[in-house]
Amino acid sequence: MSSQFRGLRHFVGEIRAAISYDDELQRINEEKQKIRNKFSASNLSVYDLKKYTLKMFYMGILGHKVDFGLVPVSQLMASKDKESKLIGYLTMQQLLRDQPDFLRMVTQTVLHDLSQSDSAFHMCLALDFIANTADASMAEIVAQPILTIIEDGNNNSIPTVVRKKATLALLQLYLINTEAVENSGVQNQLVKLVEVRNVGFLNCLMHLMDNIAKTNPEAVECVKHRCIYLMTKVLLKREVSEDHIYYQVPCPWLIISLVKMLMKLNCTLGIGSHNNQQQDQKQMIEAVIERVFSDTAKTGVSGLQSKVNIHWAICVEMANLAAFYRNLLTFNINIQFLIDVVKSNSTASNIKYAALISLERLSLIPQIQSQLVASIQDLAGSILTETDFSVRQRGVILLCNCQNSENSAAVVAALIFCAKCDAPENYKEDAILRSVRICQKEWKVEFVVNSLLKLIVAGNGLKINIWHDFIEIVERKIREQHCGLEVLNEVFQACFSAGQFTSDKTLLTCFCYIFKMLFKEVVDKNNYIMLVKHSLVSLQAKETENQFGIAIDAFMLLVAAGDVPLEELVWYCGSEFANVQQSVCEGYVLIAGGQQELLATLMCGEEVVGGVNSVNAGIKLNGEKKIEEKMEEKEPVKVAQSVNLLDDLF
Repeated sequence: MSSQFRGLRHFVGEIRAAISYDDELQRINEEKQKIRNKFSASNLSVYDLKKYTLKMFYMGILGHKVDFGLVPVSQLMASKDKESKLIGYLTMQQLLRDQPDFLRMVTQTVLHDLSQSDSAFHMCLALDFIANTADASMAEIVAQPILTIIEDGNNNSIPTVVRKKATLALLQLYLINTEAVENSGVQNQLVKLVEVRNVGFLNCLMHLMDNIAKTNPEAVECVKHRCIYLMTKVLLKREVSEDHIYYQVPCPWLIISLVKMLMKLNCTLGIGSHNNQQQDQKQMIEAVIERVFSDTAKTGVSGLQSKVNIHWAICVEMANLAAFYRNLLTFNINIQFLIDVVKSNSTASNIKYAALISLERLSLIPQIQSQLVASIQDLAGSILTETDFSVRQRGVILLCNCQNSENSAAVVAALIFCAKCDAPENYKEDAILRSVRICQKEWKVEFVVNSLLKLIVAGNGLKINIWHDFIEIVERKIREQHCGLEVLNEVFQACFSAGQFTSDKTLLTCFCYIFKMLFKEVVDKNNYIMLVKHSLVSLQAKETENQFGIAIDAFMLLVAAGDVPLEELVWYCGSEFANVQQSVCEGYVLIAGGQQELLATLMCGEEVVGGVNSVNAGIKLNGEKKIEEKMEEKEPVKVAQSVNLLDDLF
């Protein structure tokens, strides 16, 4: 085609030779004016029309706005000549991005081409155009004709390639205007369509059904048994041609699409029928899952990389399916090969990542979780020494899934180690938040307090405020177990480092808050005066204004109790922070007026945290996790140091 249009080649060459954007823009504007003049002439030849249309197409590709000439382009779309029609469709798709209202003018042309069952070329152009440019109003008009093409009621008169394009076009329309596609009656045809014996068409159909299942799973429930039977037929009976076997895996992309679609339907299994034969869905899924894990174990991690990758990809999807139906199935899966892959130092990162994903999903199954808990020490050793952070993060999730009352201390210690490592912030934050979540469920006060204090230190410099969670958890433990003074002493000891008061502002804030909360229970308050005063000095800054207010409250309680002279409180009446200044002045008036008890009652009953909980706000456990999708997008980061904490953890 390009050999015919010398003017087009010259124009493209001039644009490429432009030194600056201004030179390019000047040449584009000159050509636009020339094309306008040509289009307004009455004697424009078809050759010139195609040439100037292609120039407009090239301008659009470069990102220049072309807001004229759509009528001549639509004439090319309606042409019977293949080259003219192709140029018209391609250019119209490009230019309509700036002129969506013009879409209605070409709808009749598109409908006419859809009806040309004797010309696959015309139908494919129209279907591509619909998939790329259709809007909601156009979807209402073309949905039914497209469904007619998919059904192909005239005994395979429409080529399969056209039916595949039609299915994908209908999928795009479903995303644009769901109601229009549902009104076309597509749901009534699913049972018939899923019987088509063409792998490519079934692949396209599964994508359509997957999106329907997202919004209306009941509409796809009618084909569940057929989909389960199809998996059995492909993976177990291998009733497919050699063309569709990819490294000994039959139809891998179809299998993955089937699994993803099944997990969007209701989590129920029963007895179904196909060809008048009763079939147990539970037994079929169990057989498929066990076969995939057996084949993956035989494939291992060595050999042709493409072969290894596809086997492990199917393994991950089957682990997802097993977790989805975990309450309905009985498994006979040997997961030792997955554990061996994780423990191996020579396994490629992507394969180890796949093994950890599989174990993480399988850990939701009680009978398999017990096997993993027994191997948690070996797993933790491999996870903590992993140099790829994305792999390590997946291992952290596995450790959390295997956490119980007996190994919670070891799991939290491993998470704290991960939070202290030289790692991206989102990895550290996730490890800390998962640790806090475990602490929320633990009963042992000493373990909880010590773990949270370590987490506070590990979380310094991050965007999350663990001290809010610390206060919330500690308040609950104190109410439930009446261990306030024990907690206070733990925090007090944590505020000392090498014989000196700590400079950690978060730790000091936690101490002041707990001291204030338990003030009436503390007998020897003199032991804490110096630390409260140290907190005042450390927290008196603009960035810690709220924390400084907590320290001031603790200090005023000491003044009210007579442990600190009233004159020292006067120093803070002129504080640069308005809220602190007002609080100190009001406290001074109450103390000077002999109302110390009233001040103590008011301040000890005040809630400072106000229900802030960064765990519930910052962590997404199980399922499709946003924080984990970001982790998976990152390039692997390597750790410089090697570690071995097993002796300390277990």
